[in-house]
Amino acid sequence: MFTLIVNATTMKKLLEKLGMSDISDAKKIAMANALRQIQESNQRTLTMLRADRFLADADWDMAERDCEMHNPYTHIEGEVKSFQINFNCGRSQFITGYIFASLILLVLSA
Repeated sequence: MFTLIVNATTMKKLLEKLGMSDISDAKKIAMANALRQIQESNQRTLTMLRADRFLADADWDMAERDCEMHNPYTHIEGEVKSFQINFNCGRSQFITGYIFASLILLVLSA
């Protein structure tokens, strides 16, 4: 139990001090490219669905807002945020999250 407490409180600072928590430029570029491709696909899909006559009454502003995705490696006050997926997808959050996480893992493992 003592080891867990010591490791849990010191590991983050140790990794930061050693530079092991830094995200490489290659991973940042890969994330930006993957995010761009997903956003383009999302736009194409929404454009196609808007033409569907059965979805004519849908609230497309809400659909666009709910499927908005942001780069988790964006800079805030000179620091890179920890790896966190920032997106909302309403009812399909689990499926979208699973697909997005799979794509991220695929890109990062390359």
